Amino acid sequence: MAPGVDPPTARVVLARECAASALWTAAVLGILGATHAESVAAVVAAAPSAALPRVAAAAAAVGVRPPAVAVPPFGLFLSALLPLMMVWEGLGLGLGAQLNPAISVAATVAGQLSLRELALALPAQLVGHTLAVAAAWAVAPARSPLTTGLLAPPAPAAGVSATAAAAAEAALTAALCAGLLLLPRLLGAAAASAAAAGAAATAASVTSAPPATGLRLLAPAAAPALVVALISSGAGVSGASMNPAMALALAAAGGGGLPRLGVYVAAPLVGALAGGGVVRAVSARAGEGKGEAPPPTAAAAKKAEGKSE
Repeated sequence: MAPGVDPPTARVVLARECAASALWTAAVLGILGATHAESVAAVVAAAPSAALPRVAAAAAAVGVRPPAVAVPPFGLFLSALLPLMMVWEGLGLGLGAQLNPAISVAATVAGQLSLRELALALPAQLVGHTLAVAAAWAVAPARSPLTTGLLAPPAPAAGVSATAAAAAEAALTAALCAGLLLLPRLLGAAAASAAAAGAAATAASVTSAPPATGLRLLAPAAAPALVVALISSGAGVSGASMNPAMALALAAAGGGGLPRLGVYVAAPLVGALAGGGVVRAVSARAGEGKGEAPPPTAAAAKKAEGKSE
């Protein structure tokens, strides 16, 4: 919480986290189902012929067939997830919510979220995820292999032990939390550096000041690119859940029993603690480098208030 800013009320935190979690989960499940549909795969496979019908007809006349485009459904999902996240970030649809218990825990460890807000956010996130998954079960075809496969609780890939999957979830979640919480600082520092370079170039009457266009284009894509990269790298090991609320919601709404709590609840939370610790250490080091005092703890702030009275 930034100094001088009043903390949000309990009703605001609950409504924001629940609504944003439900909306985001519904959007992700929607593109997950759409990209895994057989009709979409058929359209993608026929895309070259549809885009260049005359060329395709001429090639067929001489016995040449255009190469088939075999894009796996998971690749289609990731390619759709990236622009979805960019639109989500650009329009501010998240309402400032963290959506993920792991990110909330990491933000608390990093000093960016109070324990009160954490206690309110965690159940609200779980309720939001569960409502979205329950709605997906309600509208999806009943007993369809596609439905039961996509809405099943996360599980390690074939041949991967629970220990290896838990280690992967902890590492992926730590990278996710540290990356998402540090990106604003890194992009802000890069923007300040570009602005300073531009001002220096202007003062020196240099006509070609360094453009900041690349930075403006990079900022909205940085967080989505990080998430997609982590999902892609961990999907073949643990499924890259990195979200305890989503794992519990899939199990609760689908009636499949509890997921592997050690792998998909405990391990991501351990990763969140590690990621939050990294962010706190980086923030403290950056403050010391600028000659700033580290932020006071809650107990120290309360003691100081008592002395001032």
